Amino acid sequence: MRTPSLLLLGLFTLPACAPPSEETERENTPPDQASPPPGKTESAEIRFTRARIFVPSGSDRKSPEYLLAPIIVHETSNGSRTGHPGWQGDEKKNPLVYLARSVVEIHGVAYPQFIYSWRYGEPEKTAETANGTIRILRMTLDSSGYPAVYEILAGNGELATVHVSRGLEQESSQEHGEPLPGRKYSVESGPGVKVAGLVEDGPLALGPLVFVSLDGKRVVSLSCRCSPSRIDKVDESLHYDLLPITKADGGENGLPDILPPTDQTLGALRIPRKF
Repeated sequence: MRTPSLLLLGLFTLPACAPPSEETERENTPPDQASPPPGKTESAEIRFTRARIFVPSGSDRKSPEYLLAPIIVHETSNGSRTGHPGWQGDEKKNPLVYLARSVVEIHGVAYPQFIYSWRYGEPEKTAETANGTIRILRMTLDSSGYPAVYEILAGNGELATVHVSRGLEQESSQEHGEPLPGRKYSVESGPGVKVAGLVEDGPLALGPLVFVSLDGKRVVSLSCRCSPSRIDKVDESLHYDLLPITKADGGENGLPDILPPTDQTLGALRIPRKF
């Protein structure tokens, strides 16, 4: 286990990326929602006064599965208990993040997808959270192998928010021009999915930082690892174990039985030919 200071050096001293990424706004949403409603943004960056940082364990640090795995940043408070915050797994072991892989066709070309999910145990479970509260990050990679479309899905499999890379927005702007009326980004199409914000393009193809709020364990922001730190104090740096799964056993291991097809999201975006 690395100390917080060493971990911060490893995470935040990559060569600087473009201007700071835009963040999703905190909303008073129910605890079972993965994140605020789509399309809400704010100019001020979301910051955590205190947090725990979770990184994938293991020695295979050159594999795409490891490099693209998210760094999960959990907000904490002065009275927060040490260890992982209700994360699935034994208290004496690392919590689990499940990985499923898929492929989606865009403009007649197949592109890989990486789907990371993790589950929190809840004291009172509803029909929607029968297996606990699930958080899902589905990333579609571009032709260079960099994450370009980031989907956050709720535990019931519904799409919560969409982020895109700044590079994708710039390519869309060059091909399609200015944003459509009533839209903020050029990549946004007509009625349907709204883009919640941009994730900066780092010097390497790496997974994002996923910021999870203390209240309701909601995903409130995504950012590039090259962006400036948004944590005032790191309480602990911990590991999670990455466990590959297939779609066949996804329902039992961190994924809803049915996920919405990605083409529903991509069909609502003006994906440029140069993807």
